[in-house]
Parts: sequence; structure tokens; C-alpha cells
Amino acid sequence: MSRSRVVAVDLPWSAAHPDRTAVAVLTPSGAVSVSSADAGRALPSVIADLAEPDAHILLDIPIGGCSGSGAFRPVDRRLAGAGIPLLPWTQAADRGVRLAREIRVRLPQATVDEVYPYAVFRVLWALHRTQSLGLLRQGRIEGRLERGWSRWPPRYKRARTRGERLAALSKVRRILTGAELALSFDPPL
Repeated sequence: MSRSRVVAVDLPWSAAHPDRTAVAVLTPSGAVSVSSADAGRALPSVIADLAEPDAHILLDIPIGGCSGSGAFRPVDRRLAGAGIPLLPWTQAADRGVRLAREIRVRLPQATVDEVYPYAVFRVLWALHRTQSLGLLRQGRIEGRLERGWSRWPPRYKRARTRGERLAALSKVRRILTGAELALSFDPPL
């Protein structure tokens, strides 16, 4: 398997559930390939095996500013102020900080960043609501978020019934794979 220039990891904040860790890599063809992480291997080793030496590694867990007495970092307060719900960094303890450090030891040329997929989805949903999603690739979204921000995106995780979750996931899939973004996935969504 070829190594990827972009590796994204969605992991539970509690180490008690390593089976809930998913890894997405950008394939050479430009598709996003998603799989479960091998719970029997250390996650930094899994990432190092998948990533090019100078890859961009994205972690869905707090990796910086995780100290002090407050439960929320300045960036967390800004997101909350924009209407994006999040958990306090203290729930993850230093798990993300340690993971980022271990990745940097294995891949010293890589860039390791924190990412919050739900915040990204909130932006995509607002652009979708204002029919401006196609402008994202051109970087022309200035002033287009506000009108779409008042409506919440589909509740793909917390819908009350399985049917509601599936309907919400179908909307998410249409946004990601529609003509405006045209992302492709392996396996297909």
C-alpha cells in the first residue's frame, strides 16, 4: 500500500474504546479511504505506517493548549460562541497531546494538527443552505455563512431513531459527494 500525504484520525476521547477509532487517508487517486484502526497496534505506529514522512496528520482530539485550570481553551470558547457545541478538553485529558508527541517522534517532518469535523460540517451545512457550497473550492465564501448558520445540520449521531440517523447520514453523504464538493470515498459511502 502506498503512503498517504493526508491522514485523519477520528478517535474516542477515552482510551477505553480503541475499537471506535477510524482512520481516513487520501489515496493517490484523490479518494478518501476510511477504515477502522487496528486496535491491537499502537495508534502512532498505525499512523506512521500509513503516512508519508512529510504528511499532514489530522487528529480529532485536543492536542494543544491543554493546561491550566479552565475546562475550555480560548479556541473552544470561540467555537462555543459561534454556536458549535463541544466537550471540555479535560475529558480527553492529555491523550491527544501524548498522541501528537508520539507521532512527531515517528514522523518528524509531518505536520500534526487538531481538527474538529463537526465544526467543519457546520460550515459545509451553512454553505449548503445558502447554495454556496460550490464557491468553497474557489475560496469565495465571505459573507455566505451567516444566512445559513441558523439551521442546524442533520443529527447523524444523535437522532432519536435508526431511521432518522440513516436519513441524516444520507444528507451528509449528498453534501460530501455532490457535484459541489465531489469527494469520492473508498469504499463508497
